[in-house]
Amino acid sequence: MIHRQVKRTVLVLLLVMTFTFYSYAEPAFNSEGNSQVLLLSSNKTKNMIIDFTKPHEITHWRIVNDDVMGGNSRGFLSSSGNYGVFSGNISLENNGGFSSTLRSIKPLEQGLNYLVIDIEGDGLSYQLRAIVFLNGYRLAYKHDFDTKKGKREKLRLSLANFKASFRGRIIKNAPLLVSENIAEIGLLITNKTEGAYSLNIHSIEAQKDDTNKAKDIVNTKNE
Repeated sequence: MIHRQVKRTVLVLLLVMTFTFYSYAEPAFNSEGNSQVLLLSSNKTKNMIIDFTKPHEITHWRIVNDDVMGGNSRGFLSSSGNYGVFSGNISLENNGGFSSTLRSIKPLEQGLNYLVIDIEGDGLSYQLRAIVFLNGYRLAYKHDFDTKKGKREKLRLSLANFKASFRGRIIKNAPLLVSENIAEIGLLITNKTEGAYSLNIHSIEAQKDDTNKAKDIVNTKNE
């Protein structure tokens, strides 16, 4: 009788321990709900993927227009469900002429060499911007790219070709942009002509090498 009670007690303890383990180690479903993955926390992300199909992606972005300097340009970031839409109107009043949107990112690992953007443009030129903080200064590394109206493209921009700027001026002796220093990612349009603009953004990704056959873009503008 005593032997049976001991076995029963041991069995109950094993069941309690098993339940407790799975309660704390329960895997989470991925965004598509098709398979189970164990989510592990990390201070650095292997490669950044900003994906506008995710329902809450739009909430991470903020808008900075030229009204911070007295201008009247207007910019907005909205979601179509499958992509983000950066749109608005550029005004040259009061020495204005730009609109931008940006978001903070988790620290990236070292050795990522490219930023790949999946966009559909309106025929205007834009900048992809990577913000870093060095020695107490906020530097914006920028890379210009042209778009074709109504055409979706994947453009690959080498970090080595990004140009550092501070308060709108190019810093020629600035260190090269490296992935682990990037704190924010953004897009900017600056135009010498007034008018509307609209850029569809599907994704932005940091990569170590060319894995998706994106089109290489050379940064040739010095402004």
